[in-house]
Formats: sequence, structure tokens, C-alpha cells
Amino acid sequence: MPIFGTDACVASMNASLSSRWQDLSSLYEEAVALHGEQRADFLKRIADRDGALIAPLKRLLAASERMEAQGFLKALPAVELDDDDDSTTQPGEGWSAGTRIGPYALLRLLGSGGMAQVWLAERADGSFHRQVALKLLFQPWRGAESGFASRFARERDILAALDHPHIAALYEAGVTSEGQPWLALQYVQGESITDYCDRRHLDVRARVQLFRQVLEAVRYAHANLVIHRDLKPDNVLVTSQGEVRLLDFGIAKLMEPEGGAAPDTELTRQAGRPLTPRYASPEQLRGQPLTTACDVYSLGVVLYELLCGESPYETKTDTAAQLEQAILEREPRAPSRRVGDEHHADARGTSVKLLRRLLSPELDAVVLRALGKHPLARYASVEALQADLERWLRGEPVQVRAPGAAYRLLKFARRHRVAVGLGSLAVASLVAVATVAVLLGVQARQDAIRAEAARDFVLDLFRTANPAEAKGVDPTAREMLERGVRKADQSLAQQPELLAEVLAGLGDVQATRGELAMADATFRRVGEIYRKLGRTDKLAWAQANHAENAWQMGQRDRAIALLDEAEKNARGHPKDHALHAKVSEVRGWFARVIDRDLPRAEAAMQEALRHSIVAHGRQDVRTVQILRGLALTESELHRHQQARQHIEEAASLAARLPGFESADLSNIEYQQAQIRHAQGHLAVVVADLEGALHRCGERLGKHAEICASMRGLQAVTLLRLGEAGRALQLVPDLLQGPETESSSLRQASNLVIACRVLAANGQLGPQHDLRRRLAQLAQESDIGNRVRSLATAVRWSLAEVALLEGEAAQAAAMAARTIEGADPVRDRIDVARAQLLLGVALQAQGRHAQALAVLDKSWRAYASDLGPHHALTLLYGINRAQSLEALGDRAGALAIIDDALPELRRQLGSEARVMQRVVRLRTELAAPRHGESPRADPAFFFI
Repeated sequence: MPIFGTDACVASMNASLSSRWQDLSSLYEEAVALHGEQRADFLKRIADRDGALIAPLKRLLAASERMEAQGFLKALPAVELDDDDDSTTQPGEGWSAGTRIGPYALLRLLGSGGMAQVWLAERADGSFHRQVALKLLFQPWRGAESGFASRFARERDILAALDHPHIAALYEAGVTSEGQPWLALQYVQGESITDYCDRRHLDVRARVQLFRQVLEAVRYAHANLVIHRDLKPDNVLVTSQGEVRLLDFGIAKLMEPEGGAAPDTELTRQAGRPLTPRYASPEQLRGQPLTTACDVYSLGVVLYELLCGESPYETKTDTAAQLEQAILEREPRAPSRRVGDEHHADARGTSVKLLRRLLSPELDAVVLRALGKHPLARYASVEALQADLERWLRGEPVQVRAPGAAYRLLKFARRHRVAVGLGSLAVASLVAVATVAVLLGVQARQDAIRAEAARDFVLDLFRTANPAEAKGVDPTAREMLERGVRKADQSLAQQPELLAEVLAGLGDVQATRGELAMADATFRRVGEIYRKLGRTDKLAWAQANHAENAWQMGQRDRAIALLDEAEKNARGHPKDHALHAKVSEVRGWFARVIDRDLPRAEAAMQEALRHSIVAHGRQDVRTVQILRGLALTESELHRHQQARQHIEEAASLAARLPGFESADLSNIEYQQAQIRHAQGHLAVVVADLEGALHRCGERLGKHAEICASMRGLQAVTLLRLGEAGRALQLVPDLLQGPETESSSLRQASNLVIACRVLAANGQLGPQHDLRRRLAQLAQESDIGNRVRSLATAVRWSLAEVALLEGEAAQAAAMAARTIEGADPVRDRIDVARAQLLLGVALQAQGRHAQALAVLDKSWRAYASDLGPHHALTLLYGINRAQSLEALGDRAGALAIIDDALPELRRQLGSEARVMQRVVRLRTELAAPRHGESPRADPAFFFI
């Protein structure tokens, strides 16, 4: 049901008020940017053209100067249009610091525009503390017929559907008893993107990199069928941490489901065109149907200003009509041709001459394409614009122009300055070509010899597998690998480099099969050969592979030492991008899994991706594997949108690249589910995993390691949705799996999950063997050496099992021991989990004051790690409500549940059993009860 009502009397409202206020607002925005004689000339022209507007415009400007002198932000003051207006309600009348709007108290004015004011406000109903940017619609347009109320309602609906790290979030919306509509938005402390860049003297490259965040946000909005329609620097704030937040979807329009043009409705025509002309597209000014191309145009204007510091419109424009004419008719000059001010160059950390060179020709071409007058003349999408900027950042030719041979040669020379000589080195180049030809001939003969030796080795190896020569016994894969190593040492002893290559390949196969001890010896041998040959590049490769294997064996310190050596050797080969991609990728995995240093892991994965794209291209198996690692790291950093984009790109590439095996495809499907789970979209995870598990079983067999991983995630997700009965069906398969060294961690993890599922169904008690194995696992140092987080998880799982079996005191003791033995930084989410269990155990014992203190710590940790709106943060936070109720604060308890319910419904689905439990708890808390006796059946949320 809409939150804005209609009133029959509104139908007779005179639309001229809305139209004249828009004209005045537009003139004010132009006049306030002028000073001295320029403003005086501008006002004289307005007086000559429309004398009725000059008086209120002067009052606006005078009020603005007073407010600025008093320290307020630039804002549009509340004044009457003229003395004859029938309206008696002024914009912002009655709003001041301390005014209550719904559950919020206004603190200070942040800004004002043509149809709303924005105030800093804080929650004042005592349920919880939160500061928000509260948007208040001006009084003259409350009526639905004026169009502004409906547009305000649409802003609420659109923002509520958008969930992206670079888009300011909508918390809630409502209408006061006096009919004042309001939106509570995320309060962003930042400055406009242009001011941010200029104040810090960011260079062109840094500006383009920052602009990528804007593109990600708009790209996401377009993917969700939303056009922004008012993109401008003031709507793009940058925080002190360098994070972009896109504001104000107040004039956004939902597109048609097919993504086609969204024609203006009667509502849009009646309400006028709420836009900022300087950043509007030609079709917006003409009132034509809009598509995502209008946002592409506005992005082009913002990028133009970011790059050269000037507007694309070279007019001494003092009127909206002249500006409109420039937008519709005049082709802008390239940004590089607008650079003439040393001030703008200095703000970009360079000189005018160098800035022109930086912008021409690639960035010039990109910006001018975005500013095409006709939508078809622009980039087809934000993705296409983003792709060209990514190419420019990598030093590759942009696609916006059709580059000739000279252009491509120039780009090659810029990327390879040392290798490419021009002009006076032409003769030397001819000599070099002749030399290379001779060397290639020699290399070809050597390659032929190496190929023949490799062929003979493979043939001899398979001959030994002949039953006639193997005494009628088929050798196992392990025996074949052992024979391969011995055979290589014998037959390739005189060709040490080829021997090392063959052994490296055999080591990879051994590691993949889980024969880690064998692989360790093989990798060590490879490293020794390359060290003797002085091939530090090949040695670095071998050490990186050896480091991965050592980590799989649980030898953490040795793995890190080997990788450090690999990095040291790789430094001598700066142009070997394939080598640097490998070393950086392994460093990223180690930082993520061993050290839990996620920012370092992300940086390493980004570096690996950059090198891999240069070495192999984007459509390559090795690049896809790095994309997977980057996606998981971004997900753990709560950059879910980027994570989704990277894993979906990996899945798309894997589906059409020939080098992918069945296990790789299933691994990517598993990672897609992991990332959705990290977002809190649990119902979607269950549905996705059902299909993925079926495909995994068909490809690899139901007990393959990756299928076991999927099954474990499926069981945990079902538990969290309250579907313990469905999870019980997975237990037999959870307790089975391949008996290889590499799968032992997965088996340990699934044993923990199986015990949790059985306990949730009341069936763990008789399973004495499983309970013994779980307790024994908590003491095994081998598990702790490999993955510290798993060892901690095993310990808190014992506390969870005790809770599920009604042993609250035992659960509290186990949870407390887990907290004491964990690293509060590296194991922070496990500590939060243990605090949750401890708090619930204290609640079950009736120790509510202690329980509330512990649960608050847990909730804050989850909010920090997963985000305040994540399903698990909200669900686990509901436990606090029960302690508040027991301590006599029923209103506070209900507020916690009411704040969580909308987002929980969205992420978990209304049909989930756990949602039904939350709703039932809320009903019980709201119902009047006789006396102060606690509810007989408390509801805890801790799985």
C-alpha cells in the first residue's frame, strides 16, 4: 500500500506554483555560482525578461549569503514566490533542530533543493542509536496530484531495492501524523568527487580509478532496471577512506522489464522535469523517452570535468536557454583542448603540457563518445564505457576508435619502452632482427631435440604399464607416478632442464591426486635442478608450487618461507608476467587463508590478475582461476557486488574455455553459492545448490571432494533457515568421502556439520562414536596447524551441540574456553560466534543482564564483519530482545525485531521456518500477559 494518501481537494491545485518554483530554483542555481558584476548583469537580464521572478530570486540570494555567513552548507532558503501566492505553507516551515519527524529528531540542516530538504537526524525513540540523512518533502507538493509526492514515494521504492556498497542505502520511510513524508537514508560524510580529487591533487590515473566506483554503482542500478537521471558531482560523494557513495535517486525511473525505453508518464509530464540542466542529456531536455543512455551522457559530463576541470559547454552562459542550446546543438571540444589553466593542471599533479598529452587521444575519444548527442552515438552501456577505461588503465588500445597501425604501434611502444626503439634506432633494429632469426633457428633445433626426448620418455612410461611387461598386474596411478619419477631421472639425466620440466609436471599431478608427500619430494628435486642451472625464473615457479604443497601438508612456516624465496627470485624477472601472476596468486591465497589479512590478499589477487591478463589474456584458464580467488576475497571483505561480478565472469568464461575440467566447473558453482551465502541470501543458496549438487554428482561422483563441500554448505544453510529436518537427509553423505590427505580438512569440517545437524534434530545423543570423534577433533593439533579457523569452529561447535541438547552450563563453559583460546583479531568472527553461544547459554540459565552484555558484543562484531543488514547479524541480534524483555524493556525488544523483520523477509523469504519463529516471537512479545512470568518457550537463534 502506498505511504502517500490522496485527497480529492488536491485535484484542483494550481500547477503554476510547481512550474514557477522550478524556474526560480533553476535560476537560483545559476545565479549563486556567479559573483560581482557577472551576477549583476545576470539579474538585470532576468528582470528584463521576467520581472515577477526577480524579487524572490534576490531574496533567495540574500538568504543564501546570510546562511553561508552563519556557517550553514549551501542551501535553498524558504521564501514566498510572490505576495499573491495562495499557498500559506512554506518550504521547511516548522523544521528546526530538535523537531521530531517519525522516530527521528532533527539535528542540523545538510542541504536543500527544489523539492526537499535534507537534515542530519538521529533515532530518538530509544530502540537503538543511528544517525541518518532525513529527507523531507516541501509542504507545497504534498498532494499526489502535484506529482512530487508520488515521485518521493517512487524514490523510497527504488532505493529500498538497491543494495550496493557504492549506493547510499535507504533505511526506512514513513509519513507523520501531520502528513509529512520522510525518508531515512544512510548518512554519508564525504565531499563531491570533483572536490575530493582536486583537494588531494589526484592525478588523471587516480581519478579514472576512482570513477570506476561510480560506474560500478550505475551499472548495478541499470542491471536492476533503474535509471538515475540526475548524475552530477554533488550526487557522487567520496568518503575520507576513498569510497564512493552515489546519492539521490529521487528522480530515478524504473525501466521496462525488457530494458527498453521508459516513456514519460502523465505523472512525469505534470510534475515537470526534475533534473540539473548542466549534467542532463539532450533527450532529457527535449522531454523524450529515456534509456540508460541518458546516464551514460551524464557520466561523460562528470568524467570531462574530472579530467580537465572544465565543463564541456564553452558558453558564457547566464541563462538556462543558452545552456540548453549548447547541450542540444554544439559539439564539445576534446578535454585535452580545454586544458589551459595551470590551476587545473596543478590540481592533477602535473603541468598543462603533460596533462594535454595524458588526455589525448584515448581519454579524449572515450569522453567524446560518452557525450554523443544521440543515444545511439554513445557507448551502448555503462559496461562498454567501463571496459574502455579499464583498457586505458592497462595501457591497451581503447575500442572507441578504430586504431590504425601507427596508433597500435605507439601503444605497444608505450607498454614496452625499453624493447622498442624508434627513429634513429631503425638500422639497429634491422641488425637485431637478423640476429634473432639466427637464434630462432638454433632454438628450433634445440626444441626438436627436447620434443623427441619428451616423446620417448612418455612412450617408455606407458610401455611399463603394459600388462605383458608388468607381469599381468595393472599398475595403480600412484605406482605410475613413482615409476615416472624414476624413469625421468634415468632417461633425462643428460638434459637437466627437460628433466626439471617433466618432474614439475609429475609433481603437479601428484599434488592434484592428494599424494602430498610424494609431490613434496618431487618439487624439492625440481628446485635443486633449477638452482644448479642458475635459472632463477624457473626456480621461482618451482618454489611457488612447492609452497602451495607445503601449506596443504600443514607446514605453514615452511610454505611461507618457500614463497618468500619465490618472490625474491621473481624480482629479477620483472617482465615475466606469467611468473609474477603465479607468485602473486599464491601470496593472495596465503594472506587470505593463513594470515586472514584480507586487504593484503585482495591487493595480491589484483596484482596477479593484472599480470595474468598481460601474460595470458582474460579468456584463459589461469586468469579465470585468479578471478575466482579474487571473488572469494572480495566477498569476505563484504564487497559483494564486485565478488558477484568476478565469479560470474569466471563462470561465463569457464563454460566456453576448453581447458576447464569438470571439477573446475563445479568449484566455480560452489564459489557462486559461497558468495551468495556471504551476502545472506540463504533461500537462493539452497535452490542453487540443489542443481549444482546434481551436476557435481554426475560429473565427478557424489562423494568427490567438491561435492562434499557443496553438501556441507547446503546443510549449514538449511539449518540457518530452520529446516533441520531437510538437513538431516544429508548426514549420511556428509559422513562419507574420499580418504585422501587433501580431503581430510573437508572430512573434518563435514563431521562438525553432521554433528550439528543431528543435534538440531535431537539425534546426536545415541551417536557416541560421532561425539567422541568431534571431541577428539577439537584436540588435534594437525587440524589447528592447517586451518586455525577450523580448529576454533570445532570448539564452538561443541558449545552449540551442548546448547541444542539442553546443557546450558556446559555450553557456557565451552564457549568461554573458545573465546579464551582464540585470536581476537584473526579469529574475530569465530569469537563473535562463541560470544553468541555464551550469551544464549547465559539466557537459558536466566542470567539476562550478563547475557545482554555478551550478546551486544557479539552483535556488534557481526555487524562490523558481515554488515548491519546481513541476515545473520539481524537474526542473531534478535536474541537481545529476549533479554531486554526479561529485564523489563519490552518496547526495546519489539523495536529490535521490527527493525530486523523487513530485511530478514527479503533475504530469507517469508516461508522459511526461522522467519515464522521470528514472527511468532514478535506476536508473543506484543501480547499482554498476566504478571511478570517469563514465556514458557523462549526462542533462541544461534545456529
